[in-house]
Amino acid sequence: MKIAVIGTGSVGGTLGRRWAQKGHEVIFCSRTPESEKVRALLDASGPRSRSASIKEGVGDCDVVVVATPWPVTLETIDSAGSIDGKIVVDCTNALKPDLSTPSLPADTSAAEQIAAHAQGARVVKAFNTIPYTTMDDPTFGEQRADLFLCVTTRRPSPPSPSSPRTWAWMLWTPGLFMWPSTSSTWRPCGSTWRSRAVGDGTSPSRSSNDETRSDGGRGLGPAIDSGRSGVGGVSP
Repeated sequence: MKIAVIGTGSVGGTLGRRWAQKGHEVIFCSRTPESEKVRALLDASGPRSRSASIKEGVGDCDVVVVATPWPVTLETIDSAGSIDGKIVVDCTNALKPDLSTPSLPADTSAAEQIAAHAQGARVVKAFNTIPYTTMDDPTFGEQRADLFLCVTTRRPSPPSPSSPRTWAWMLWTPGLFMWPSTSSTWRPCGSTWRSRAVGDGTSPSRSSNDETRSDGGRGLGPAIDSGRSGVGGVSP
């Protein structure tokens, strides 16, 4: 599958690298596709990855992954060109720039706002309730992390670049268990995780026998003030 990842920070960089290593073709979309940061990401991701401008990458993909800070997300979608018929995976959290509180009223959501701007696309909400360290290594002892998905339909379609089966397989490849959900059940889950992460700098802790993990057993999410939690998205 050809995946355009808008955002080359912790979240977009980690997901794109993992997908490229699993055999998907990944296009890292950035305002500065030739930057040293993006080149380093391509080196880490291997031959199945390349960089492009946002509009070029979106025009040449099956799935668009949005991993940007919320304040620039909608303008980024608007500048991406036609997204009609594509799957859009929304990894954002609609927080204020200082990550203090949600920036949207309770009767709407980031995914709904993105869907309104991405006319003709099928929007999937995912990856906004786990930190990028868990995306990179989802194992907890003998268990794997759960990933909640918010989708517009639970009914599978015949396999095609825009079918639920196709994007579900793409999301599965990092090694996460998936649980479909709807917007009414999704919002409390996302709000709980964000309040824990933003409020005290941590996410719910893992058991004490996980010191062998690559993240040093720091729990589900490092402190936000370290700049490594992935709570608010990443730079495009």
